[in-house]
Amino acid sequence: MEYINLVNIKVNDKNLEFEFLYKNKNNDNNQIYFKDQNMKEYFGQITKPESKITYSYNDETCYIEKTLFKLPIKQYGKLNIFIKINNTEKELEIRDNKNNLITETNNPYCIFLHKYKIQISFDNIKISKRSFCNKIKYELNKQIYGIKKYHKIFPYRFLKTKKRKWYLFNDRILYGDDNAEQLFKYINTNYPKFAKKCYFVLDKNSLSINRVKGIGKVLKFGTLKHKIKFLNSRMVISSHSSYIDNCFNPFNIDEMTIYKDIINKKFVFLQHGVVMNDVRQYLNRELTTADLFVTSTNDEYNYIKQKDFLYEPNMVICTGLPRFDKLENNIKEKIILISPTWRVLNTDIEFQNMPYFKMFKSLLSNDKLNKIIKENNYTIKFLLHPMFAKYKKLFEELENENIKILETSKIKYFELFNECSIFITDYSSIHFDVAFLKKPIIYYQFDKEYFFKKHYQLGYFDYEKQGFGKVVEREEDIIEEIKYYIENNCNIRDEYKNRIEKTFRYLDHENSKRVFEKIQEIDNGDINYRFNDVH
Repeated sequence: MEYINLVNIKVNDKNLEFEFLYKNKNNDNNQIYFKDQNMKEYFGQITKPESKITYSYNDETCYIEKTLFKLPIKQYGKLNIFIKINNTEKELEIRDNKNNLITETNNPYCIFLHKYKIQISFDNIKISKRSFCNKIKYELNKQIYGIKKYHKIFPYRFLKTKKRKWYLFNDRILYGDDNAEQLFKYINTNYPKFAKKCYFVLDKNSLSINRVKGIGKVLKFGTLKHKIKFLNSRMVISSHSSYIDNCFNPFNIDEMTIYKDIINKKFVFLQHGVVMNDVRQYLNRELTTADLFVTSTNDEYNYIKQKDFLYEPNMVICTGLPRFDKLENNIKEKIILISPTWRVLNTDIEFQNMPYFKMFKSLLSNDKLNKIIKENNYTIKFLLHPMFAKYKKLFEELENENIKILETSKIKYFELFNECSIFITDYSSIHFDVAFLKKPIIYYQFDKEYFFKKHYQLGYFDYEKQGFGKVVEREEDIIEEIKYYIENNCNIRDEYKNRIEKTFRYLDHENSKRVFEKIQEIDNGDINYRFNDVH
């Protein structure tokens, strides 16, 4: 039997909204609909994608289309789901968004509303009247299943309350210091009453705990308290979508088989940068079921609103990133900041053989460059991406009085952006942060073909036509561009300044304010049930 993926069920006072994704190899014109036990049909609203993308589950390239069913809450009995292509009708099996069965034989999936029960099976959805007895029986069976399979009870089910109260914030759990922390700070500073319901999530070993405690309340990831707050959260607000790099869900995959049916919250995706590459297969509704998706530039906003991402128009907002509020020119020393992004990597030995390592090591040890910065009293600060932080020691031999190799866990990005005079990267999206400050930027792209073949797919952003600085591929060219800016007092070229002003929707310090206003707009009584192991 062919299958369809159930991604989300949204519930409000009057309606149920079922969201399905269907993989279609040929982008056929079709109809997808429910049939109840009386053979009455309920047709869904289909959003057709514009192009094929790679489906994350098995690297299959296909069209992924979305179907929305909006139904009044009432007793329907069994609803089976069908697809009709060229007048041929086929019944569809219901799976989660990773193609797994939602319901195991001894582990049913039910959503209990005030008056109704929604039961998800592999071949139908049943909406019936609920009763006190069937809720008790359901909870008892969950515990029996958990004891038999995992040899332990699952006490947090007893601590789930009807009142969803908490707002949980997080960036990378070891560091913080990104969009969620800045928004958390804004709320604690300006809305103390609301802030009482807010927590920032950090790893217990994070060096940022004391700093964030100075802002507001902190939860240590994975603790009993975190699990209780997560189960009873109203909203998770994160700079990471978290499907791959889990950083906000404290439950492991085994625990989620027991708890996911009672997790019902909204998700705000703040992002940790500006999207510029082709990320349709990572940030579409298959993996990132965001209720708000924050963007910063006009081009980025229009890109994410494409049908391939499958978001409703009101889910994508262009407000600017909250962390932009911390950006202001604060140049006290002559600093050139070099901060490349990471690459796909299999082994540590492979890193030392990559052009990435060899080219940046060569640049930092270049005699001509060292002479220029020394004669003009400049300091180069070299910062590896957090994914490559462990390779810092391979560059430390290059340190001297004018070259500093930074420790990723001990820096604050916004301070580096504020204090630098020139910024150099390869493909890192943090060049948007520096562009916000209208500072000189140079792109050192010696491995473009490799990068956009193995690491990211080239997106809408054209560095040559839309970038905020010159693109160079050779070491001698980047040194000449550095020399030009030093000789011209680090004033950005007019053509790049004009691009910056056309690119950003806002160049002010009210980004957090706009994001918080949008959060308040969606903070209604609607609740979401997600069908994956993270959300």
